Amino acid sequence: MYARLFILLIFAPALVGCPGRSTTWLFGNNPHASEDAPTDRPIDSSGVLPGSSSINDPNTPKTILQLRFELLRVEIPAATGRHAKKVWNHVDELRLDPGLSSVLARNGLRIGAAPKGAWPALKAVFDAASARIGQQQFVLQGGVPLIAEFGTMRDTRTIFMHDRAGGLSGRSIPPGDRRIILNYLLHPELSGAIDISTIMEIRHDRGTMEWRNEGGVIRQVPAYDHYRFNDLSTALALRPGEMLVMGLSDEAIDNDYLIGSIFFRDSRSGEPVETVLCITPRPYAVEVRGQTP
Repeated sequence: MYARLFILLIFAPALVGCPGRSTTWLFGNNPHASEDAPTDRPIDSSGVLPGSSSINDPNTPKTILQLRFELLRVEIPAATGRHAKKVWNHVDELRLDPGLSSVLARNGLRIGAAPKGAWPALKAVFDAASARIGQQQFVLQGGVPLIAEFGTMRDTRTIFMHDRAGGLSGRSIPPGDRRIILNYLLHPELSGAIDISTIMEIRHDRGTMEWRNEGGVIRQVPAYDHYRFNDLSTALALRPGEMLVMGLSDEAIDNDYLIGSIFFRDSRSGEPVETVLCITPRPYAVEVRGQTP
């Protein structure tokens, strides 16, 4: 049975939380790039393609690099068996330090990079499992992180975490939004290779307002507590066309107290599902004229 595909396009204006440091040479400002935009032309460290006009000349066109993320959230019914386990036959988990991979596994997580060209094999796994696939696209500018939302944890949960020193600790965390925050560093000089880091958090809404200075303007905003799992943060390098893949390890299948279970096990219409998250960064070139005043 072919997977049902639900497509939702969400662009940068919706990504308002957590602004990052501006890196103006990385991205332009056109969110409507063609799917056929080139991604493999060599680019120098200024973000301007060789052969394009000088970046200091306001009267001639320049070619600027932008970045689009394609995010697939794949929900696999648990009743069909552990089809999701077959995903990892097509994912390179050795990009991470072996010690970190072991810590992630004990916490119910697997993370790796799927090589360019792996999609047909992954889609075959998803189709065989009658998976539900939701797709989103994000165009990010100015260093704003990508935030993958996993819905609300509605009840207080006790979570046990294995740390990198071999210790085990537990704590109760109040209801909140499950989020994975992805920061990134694009390397134009490497034809669009990208370093990408992940950190998982649960954001609890206190139900009150607080005063905060945002961009030089003092205003009232909702007050949140952020429970971040720093020992489970990861960083890996993706080559052009590669995909970041996140999902469950075997340890989380029968353990409701691990962070992997909290994020990647859920239910839909009363039926248990296992989630696999696939994120592909897509650098592309856009020609612009003039300079921003």
